[in-house]
Amino acid sequence: MFNDEEVFGRRIFVGGLDRLEDPLALEQILREAFEPCGRIVDVHVVRDFETSMGRGFAFVTFADEMSAQAAISQYDGNEIDGRRVGVSLARPIERKNRRES
Repeated sequence: MFNDEEVFGRRIFVGGLDRLEDPLALEQILREAFEPCGRIVDVHVVRDFETSMGRGFAFVTFADEMSAQAAISQYDGNEIDGRRVGVSLARPIERKNRRES
């Protein structure tokens, strides 16, 4: 896995995916959909910890920022595998400091 700084601007968030689709099949569907936008470095379908089923979203990392922007422009609000998806630039995880009281 990559750290946030290495991929910022190259990783996109894809939401609205079918939760019942096999995650491995969904990874291939996403690769095929986004490959025309540019070289893909990684596809990560987020899975439920207990069931291993998809959680309805994924991250796709491209080799460059221009490809990520092309994917956002082409697919945000459009359909992939028969479902309307939201596609945006992935944001780094905001980690909160937790103190025990």
